Amino acid sequence: ACVCRSFFGHAGGAFRSGLWARHGREEARTLTTILLTGLAIVAFSTSPLLRIAILTLFLVEFFDGISEVLSASIPQARIPGEVRGRVFSILATDTMGIRVVGVGIGGPLSLVLTVQGYFLFAGVCLTVVALLAFFSLRCV
Repeated sequence: ACVCRSFFGHAGGAFRSGLWARHGREEARTLTTILLTGLAIVAFSTSPLLRIAILTLFLVEFFDGISEVLSASIPQARIPGEVRGRVFSILATDTMGIRVVGVGIGGPLSLVLTVQGYFLFAGVCLTVVALLAFFSLRCV
């Protein structure tokens, strides 16, 4: 049941982002959904009941689905076609490289934190990064 709700949350979020596609302010919308994803992860990590955990996991996937579609579509719409392939290959290379850094940080961190603490730390970090991006990009 949990996996099913997670799937439908992600699919529903992706569908919802398609409804927002042409209304402008994509950066602010993307950062809002990333912020809401971080807050939902914090709520998931602190949820005392299984039902609340399942609901917050649905919200994590819903907001993540929206932010993934928006963050992929913004560069596609703004980068000129003649350099788009090169830009996306650089982005893919950077994404793979940052995963190595994440494992280097997350591995040792998992030795000192509980699973609940790990999710709480991740949610707080995502929320803080989204807030910093909001203020640095002046999306407020």
